[in-house]
Amino acid sequence: GPRDHARAVDSLLKALGAGPDLSQGRQALEGAARSPLAGGGLPRLYAPLRAEQIREMAASGLVEIGSHCCRHLGLINLDLDEARREVVSSRERLAALTGRPVECFSYPNGDANPQVTNLVEAAGYSCAVVEGLRLDRPGHGSRFEIARLALEEDDDEAAIAATLCGLRSLGLSAAGGR
Repeated sequence: GPRDHARAVDSLLKALGAGPDLSQGRQALEGAARSPLAGGGLPRLYAPLRAEQIREMAASGLVEIGSHCCRHLGLINLDLDEARREVVSSRERLAALTGRPVECFSYPNGDANPQVTNLVEAAGYSCAVVEGLRLDRPGHGSRFEIARLALEEDDDEAAIAATLCGLRSLGLSAAGGR
């Protein structure tokens, strides 16, 4: 219910080091949850993980926890010092939370430019993923601009197959999407 959601939001903000006044971060997360894009409520697929869930996943050895910055701001729209703080802080906080090194980065909204990719590399990450409904060909591109395949929560087998073979990206391109 709403109290559980509020506790989860507060826990997430504290884990990300939001500081003693959580109201600004809470308002941003709550606003996103009420946005029309979220269908009036935070979809299960995008619901934040609790700190104990992150630690459990990291300890399992089955997944690698990557960084996504602290406030989900478009790094290409920030000045480089602020973008650097987001990239470095999120890596440090996740490493402290999981007790493991954080090697991979995912650009918020999938957006990157040469300045931001250089910044991510300089922060010590080993790779990063960008927006894209395609697979990169081996030997092409940068390890700091790896295309990712985005799947939706309600994708069925046909939608997953269309994504994997590139048909979904062709449809989005034809429709003017990314």
